[in-house]
Amino acid sequence: MNYLLIALVVTIVLLVLYLVARKVKPFGQALAFVCTVASRVNVKIAEYMSQAAAYFHSGCIASLHYPPGVSDSDYWSGVNVLARLVYFMLAVLILAGDTVNTLLVLPSLFHTATHVQLPDMIEFASAALFICTPALFGAVMLECCGLTPHGAGLFPRMNKVTRWVLGVLSGVFLILAVLLTGYFYLFRAAYLVDPESTQGMSLYILGGLGLLIAAVSVLALWALVVGGAGVASLLLWVGEKACMAVAGAASLLPELLDVFALHLSGGTIGVGGIQIDREPHKYPTFPSATSHVLLPGQTISSTLVEPVSIRDAETDEVIPVEIKELENIPMSHPDKNASFVFVGSFGSRMFPPIVQKIAALRAQDCIRTSLYLDLSITHVQTALPGIVDLSPTHVQRQAALLHSETEGHAYHTLLSGLADRLVETHLETKASPAPLIFVIDCRALVDAVDMLEAIKRRLPLHSLVVVTSLSALDVQNKTVQMGIADMQSLHAEDFIETVFVTDPRSPFAILNGEETQHHFLAQTLVSLMIAHKHSLHNRSFTNVLHELHSLSLFTAVSAASEAVAIGSMPKRWVWVPGTSGQAGTGNYGDILAQTRVAIERVVTEEETRTFPSQVSTDAPCTILNCVPITLNDSRHAECVRDNALYVASHYPSATSLTVRGNGCAYPHHNGGRFLVQAACLYPLAPVSLLQIHEGKQVKVTPLYPVTTTRETTSGNGHVPEQENNVEPKITKAVTTTGQKKSVPTSRRVGRKDTKMAK
Repeated sequence: MNYLLIALVVTIVLLVLYLVARKVKPFGQALAFVCTVASRVNVKIAEYMSQAAAYFHSGCIASLHYPPGVSDSDYWSGVNVLARLVYFMLAVLILAGDTVNTLLVLPSLFHTATHVQLPDMIEFASAALFICTPALFGAVMLECCGLTPHGAGLFPRMNKVTRWVLGVLSGVFLILAVLLTGYFYLFRAAYLVDPESTQGMSLYILGGLGLLIAAVSVLALWALVVGGAGVASLLLWVGEKACMAVAGAASLLPELLDVFALHLSGGTIGVGGIQIDREPHKYPTFPSATSHVLLPGQTISSTLVEPVSIRDAETDEVIPVEIKELENIPMSHPDKNASFVFVGSFGSRMFPPIVQKIAALRAQDCIRTSLYLDLSITHVQTALPGIVDLSPTHVQRQAALLHSETEGHAYHTLLSGLADRLVETHLETKASPAPLIFVIDCRALVDAVDMLEAIKRRLPLHSLVVVTSLSALDVQNKTVQMGIADMQSLHAEDFIETVFVTDPRSPFAILNGEETQHHFLAQTLVSLMIAHKHSLHNRSFTNVLHELHSLSLFTAVSAASEAVAIGSMPKRWVWVPGTSGQAGTGNYGDILAQTRVAIERVVTEEETRTFPSQVSTDAPCTILNCVPITLNDSRHAECVRDNALYVASHYPSATSLTVRGNGCAYPHHNGGRFLVQAACLYPLAPVSLLQIHEGKQVKVTPLYPVTTTRETTSGNGHVPEQENNVEPKITKAVTTTGQKKSVPTSRRVGRKDTKMAK
């Protein structure tokens, strides 16, 4: 009851002070002045502690920069700090323990009296020599073998000769230390049985221990330095957090008095000084007949509070952002600027294999954003490590469905919102564009048109590419026909580069399954994304898309993989049990031969095609090769060169790309787990879509207007002459479909009417 009474009295006093201060301005400013003086000491303490915390933070970050290149690691930096603390402890125990033993022996050696009183901890260090010595040798040997993270070791990156020499020496001394420790335990057992029988054994134990300590002292000295850096990192981190805690505690009273002073002075005086020096505070004005003197940057606020939504709707202005705010925005890697967008049922089917390939090919450094949208599925984990997830939340999906007449309208609403979020995220990398890949179900193409237009207008340098799947049944659907026609209009007006099209009943899918086809397609898309980073001789995905854009609206893919021999095991790993027959460096001749077999297959064999259309050897195309050779292997550069020479000699119109990556396996594959893969990207004329349903009358020809010039440029050489002659005549009846910029509203209404009619 007393607490309630006190709170009530305090509240009444504050209200009275507030009302009096707003009526009598000098009184309010006087109270604000008292608050400012009373909190000045705490304000300065908080300010200095914040500066000290910032200094400790910069020192802590700087202490983590050894060895060189460790700042680019993709794991927690705390692992490096913990490793250095362990090294520091080992070094202290080894050096202190040997120093103690020397102090104990020196009086006997020089015939002097002992005057040093050693603490019990030093005796513990002396006893720890038997375990710390082999531990340090073993840690160095593991580092030379490459089994520990680069930043958690003692040395910077070593060349092959240095690593071999240091690793062999550490291994030899490790074996001696193991033998010595075993002999010491044998000494203990013999001493317990018969102490007289162990008189001669101590000579060998002390002699061996002295040899090991002399050898390990060099490593222990450097471990003390590196470990000291870890101790410094820990102490700086503790100092930073302590200063932050002190600053937070010191700022509690000033913050309370700051609110008090600002309200009493009408927002003109605070504990930090006159409000003109910082962002002005806006509080509800007290009704009075007096006029208010405005400070620079302040505006008169209305006594009537409007809803936030009304103000936002009526205000259409750019709010300036302070420089300090811009400095706090983290700038990402300029090459991390691509995106994957998955829409509809086809996007759901392609999402798992693409996620797997991103992780397997380590493509996270090239992809900035991703989005998953399938209104029929809600249980998918859409967040990917290291990639910004722009997927709509459950609340956003529910709101779109509640305010939409059809599912297509809901897709259109959500995708339009996606355009704003995606552009806002990628504006930072506008100067270094990359492809934005949209994996869209064919029935949702009509709903993605406005999104694609908006993104291309605001990110004109980025290349937009659509990936979809079309079957014979899909082609007869009116919504799909409208979507294909819209894609053709977007392509003609340079909004999109090309449309990768597959068929769920393609020769490849019939033989290997649709899921396998998705895995091969995912490997191709992700490999194209990282091709320019694997070799300077590889064309970037953007350049490949520009070439495909000039050839045709549609692009088809054929893919094949071949198993390769594992090859011999590196000699430094032969001793590891279980690796025989499971790992190797591969045979370069076999890798090259199998890659050429895969290239021949994707160009000539029908069963490799993910869409039922033939590959013309005369038309320009791109051949992508995936080989299981690491980038730091000198054979990778040779493989890039040899594959390019082979493709240039056999297919002059084709371009070769070679990336690092293990190929996809067929369902019936029983060979080795290392494979090479080849994929051919070739132009597909829109009229070739009619061949999906060969022998049946499909009245969708008016939706694919192809002029004679484009047919000659992008045709694959297998379209009958009669089709080339009839096609331009049908184009005249549907020219309004492609007039996107002149009548965008009518085309949007046409889509809606078509869906409602169905």
